[in-house]
Amino acid sequence: MDLTTFEEVLGLFADTALIALLYGYGEPLLDPTIGEKIETCSRAGVTSMISTDLLPADRKVIADVVDAGIDAIRISLHGDSRGTYEKYARTDKYEEVLDNLRFLLAYRSRREKHLLIEWLFCFHNYNVHEIESARQKARDMGVDHFRVTPLWVPPEAASEWMPPQVLEEFVKDAADLTCSIHYREIMVNWDGTLRPCCRNERTLKLDLGDFRDFEELWKGPIYKYIRNVSSGRCKPDAAMEVPCNVCEIVSGRKVPNW
Repeated sequence: MDLTTFEEVLGLFADTALIALLYGYGEPLLDPTIGEKIETCSRAGVTSMISTDLLPADRKVIADVVDAGIDAIRISLHGDSRGTYEKYARTDKYEEVLDNLRFLLAYRSRREKHLLIEWLFCFHNYNVHEIESARQKARDMGVDHFRVTPLWVPPEAASEWMPPQVLEEFVKDAADLTCSIHYREIMVNWDGTLRPCCRNERTLKLDLGDFRDFEELWKGPIYKYIRNVSSGRCKPDAAMEVPCNVCEIVSGRKVPNW
């Protein structure tokens, strides 16, 4: 998203927004305007956060993000060894990621910044045995928070990637699941179009409209349907082309869509 559009988005929501999640389907450290966007959030009094895999990562970019006043950085690092990391990431840059994380922690300390750093560990069949060793490594390095969550996988890959006990637990509880995300956040695409969340692949027909029309859209029939279907107050309607209809949680299919 270009800086002008971002400033317009933030200007519309700044009075009520609590946090701006400056990431979506790409790597925020590759955005040449990420520092300016963080500074814009700071001036508006909105907390800012990015989620990054620290690859590729120029140390100067990392430093600039810290100096710009970022409030929280989530590091997506799904393994505690080169082998398990490569299985999912499909790259041999495990040690480089750790080195960049060490640089980030040291630079935060040197600049005396109040910045939360979180290690996100998405577990799957190939790395679930490393959760506790990764947790200890995060603690030893000085990471503030270690978050563990199941890896999102498409239904056809679930049997390979997800531990059987997770699948069993999900199936047992699936009928009672509801989704509250549509009451607490929205997603604005790079081109200014709206989506209710980032759970599913983006297709243009599932975009809800332009962010400038948010108030009208929020009170309109599409968003009302989204809130009703995601909270379980009505069944999915194929005539309503919204992402919720292809979300396994909302549609009631017994496979995980984390």
